Amino acid sequence: MRTPNDLPQDTLTPFSKRVHEHTRELLWEALARLRSGTANVVPIGTKISATSVAEEAGVDRATLYRSHSVVLDEIRQTPPHISNKEPATKTKPPTDKRLAEYKLLAEEAQAQVTLLARNQYGLGAQIEELTRALEVKESIICELNERLASLAAERRVHPIR
Repeated sequence: MRTPNDLPQDTLTPFSKRVHEHTRELLWEALARLRSGTANVVPIGTKISATSVAEEAGVDRATLYRSHSVVLDEIRQTPPHISNKEPATKTKPPTDKRLAEYKLLAEEAQAQVTLLARNQYGLGAQIEELTRALEVKESIICELNERLASLAAERRVHPIR
């Protein structure tokens, strides 16, 4: 069976010729987009293959195989390290609305940090106060233990058994 690649270009009707050229153009553009990482149809990171190029071009894969062997050869010669990668400059600058949201979030976070710092300072003061109270109570307990020991030595008080 003869394919359009096998047929001389003059045997194609003018309309068929234009369609054939347009399809080839779509395939070349799709391959270029995949190589540059700016694909419109296939997901970013898709391996460059006949299927992905045909899908990106909006052309049936069989059409690529049957009628566009030049493009197919170029796809096959694409080095494995070239793939549909996300370009480094694809990030969009934030809009004014986004900037306002970020500013509000930053202000809320700063307010929380301030509140946490105040709470930490208050807890630090409470710890110091409780430490002093504990030291006072420990000294009282030591004094009472000394008095108890001296009374026990005088035999006035017998320790509880």
